[in-house]
Amino acid sequence: MNNLTTSRALLLMVGIAVAVGLNSCASMMSCCGGNCNCSTTGLCTCATSLHVALPGASIDAPTDSQSSTVDKSKLAELLNIDYTLVQYDMPEYKQPERLVWKDDTIKESAAQLTPLLQTLNGRITPKNVAFANNRNDIFFYFSKDGDKVGPLRLCVEYYADDPLKYNKLIFTIDGFDYTFTPTNIKRGKGSGVMIWENSDDALTSADRDLVYALAHSERYVRLKLHGADGMNHVKKLTDEQRQGFYNVLQLYLLQGGKF
Repeated sequence: MNNLTTSRALLLMVGIAVAVGLNSCASMMSCCGGNCNCSTTGLCTCATSLHVALPGASIDAPTDSQSSTVDKSKLAELLNIDYTLVQYDMPEYKQPERLVWKDDTIKESAAQLTPLLQTLNGRITPKNVAFANNRNDIFFYFSKDGDKVGPLRLCVEYYADDPLKYNKLIFTIDGFDYTFTPTNIKRGKGSGVMIWENSDDALTSADRDLVYALAHSERYVRLKLHGADGMNHVKKLTDEQRQGFYNVLQLYLLQGGKF
């Protein structure tokens, strides 16, 4: 058989297969209600419906009127919801404020404060301090001669192997800065390589806010000794030092001291 004859035979066989398939599917159209699955191989079969009806539910799509009713009902439901935020009782937050001088009523008596302090050569100071050139300390003190009360004073003592030549005191008290410029600074050489630098100044009405803040700090006090040559010394004051400021100031006011 030549090539032309072979090709014609193949085309004839394909045509017969397609005709059989079409006839098979067409013959089943009536039994499947016009819904059949046909392939190039095998017999045509009726297609299985994929629509499942739930019990008690209609399989018919909602009409426009039904959709409108559902939408309005849902909208009414959403509009009737109470969206008001619930107000809870929260503790009031206290915003930090810069401490300034206040004429507070003194709660303690002189009899209560005196045992917390000491007297050194007529000078009333916190306990555990000394007027010396080999210490690091800072404190209030005042002198009393009979009924005569001297000014409240601020004493700063620095002792280390690094000379500062400090000329300014920068206090950070509960987050706010207060600056004090000492005018009575003395310096000298200590033991070995150590040096000392001390200042002792009377406080005036211009220093009232600083005095009050040092005595009434609630969280912390940090002191920076600002050196003349760019070197600074920073220290955080202890709770004992902070309490000492308070005790001395209160007794000073009770003894008739003023600003």
